Formats: sequence, C-alpha cells, structure tokens
Amino acid sequence: MDTRLETKLWLDGHLRRLSAQGQAYTIVHKGDPSRGSVVLKLNLGRLDGCRLYSQAYDGNGKLGWLPALEGRTVPEEEADSYLQRLTARDPDVWVVEIDSRDGLPPFHDQPIG
Repeated sequence: MDTRLETKLWLDGHLRRLSAQGQAYTIVHKGDPSRGSVVLKLNLGRLDGCRLYSQAYDGNGKLGWLPALEGRTVPEEEADSYLQRLTARDPDVWVVEIDSRDGLPPFHDQPIG
C-alpha cells in the first residue's frame, strides 16, 4: 500500500506556507491531483534566468529535488520551452513557478544530485 500524501494536498500545504511568508508563486500547470509529480521553475530575477527542479525520490525513498537541464541557470524562454515539452509528454505533472533569490527549492526536501 502506498502511504504517500496525494500531490494536491502536499502541494497545497507547501504553497500555503509560501503565501504566509509573502513568497510569490504561480501554478503554471495543474497535473493529476493524486499522483502527479511536481516541477519547480525558480525565477532568479528578470535578467538572471531560471532553474528547474523535478520532484524525485532518492534510493532511500526520501523526497527531494532533481535539477533539470543539467542544473544550469537558463533564460526564461529555454525553461518555458522545456516545460511545454514536458507537459505535452506528461499532462499529469504539476508545474509551479516561484520567485527565488538563491535558486534552491523553498521546501524542506533537499536537492538530489
């Protein structure tokens, strides 16, 4: 039996915390509320580009974030193009865009890799 929290509930909790901290975010694409994975688009600033992270589980079953696009900071157009291809291939994925100063996922889960 899978005891993981449904994606929508997990995400709602984290986004509520971001709102309480005054952190700006946008749900760009709503995926499957039960089992969709989450991708974060972190905006570093208008001229500084974006970083993308995909939700993943490590070898011990712990949730973390896997850097997409080789962990590179990319122009927003490149990030958006990647996300369009991703959601066309996997419509169940959730995409959340977050303003970020440090380019790291704002949730307690740690980057993987």
